[in-house]
Amino acid sequence: LSRTPVVPAPLTGSARRRPAASGPRAAYVPAEPSQEYEGAPMDPSEEDLGRLLARPSRAPQTPGATGKLYGLGVTFKKSDGLGGMVVKRVKSDGAAACTGAVDAGDRVLTINGTSLDQVSDALHLSKLTHGEALTVAVLQVVRLDGTEEEVIIVRGDS
Repeated sequence: LSRTPVVPAPLTGSARRRPAASGPRAAYVPAEPSQEYEGAPMDPSEEDLGRLLARPSRAPQTPGATGKLYGLGVTFKKSDGLGGMVVKRVKSDGAAACTGAVDAGDRVLTINGTSLDQVSDALHLSKLTHGEALTVAVLQVVRLDGTEEEVIIVRGDS
């Protein structure tokens, strides 16, 4: 018996494939249009996107809340082991810049009573720095001259 190789038709656009007739070397051929696939997204990435968008939000929601989170408008350096975290930069349009209460080089010891020495990763830090509009963050700050003070920043108020 001689075998004739199966050459699939060229694919145009996005097409679903299904196995051809069974055999030792079954090739994949484009699926024929059918009711089974009618209305279904043809691109797997669209299916993946749909599943991601359908997932419930992990952020806690309060009734009537918009769900949009605002940061403090500061970037921190990696911990140097001397306690707290040092402000690397203050974003010019961020909440911290609007108050003028925090400067680059200041050391933030706590945010809302949580010591930054206990922060283990960026996600944990983000949970401390971000909140809904008009919520307050209280920071314990040590200035470059060594003075310590409490600073209040209102998120999303710029």
